[in-house]
Amino acid sequence: MNKQNLIIALLVLTVVFSCKKKDDDGGGQACQTCTFATIGEDYTPEYCDNGDGTATFTFEGESETISLAGATFSQFIATLEQTGGAVCN
Repeated sequence: MNKQNLIIALLVLTVVFSCKKKDDDGGGQACQTCTFATIGEDYTPEYCDNGDGTATFTFEGESETISLAGATFSQFIATLEQTGGAVCN
């Protein structure tokens, strides 16, 4: 991963970890698991669409609610793949 992609991935993770914790389990949501390859280690968080302009980000058992900032869930995932270097399923 080049230096720019690493910086973008770290910025995405920083924003996500700074968001407010969500208390519900979000049953029945469309979810994507994305892998971020970093130096020597891969990170695989899960993103679930809440259907209200937010998504739930889950990583290592911790969940946070993040704003999609006006984007659709599909656009958000595509941005992670294109600019964050993520591989999502």
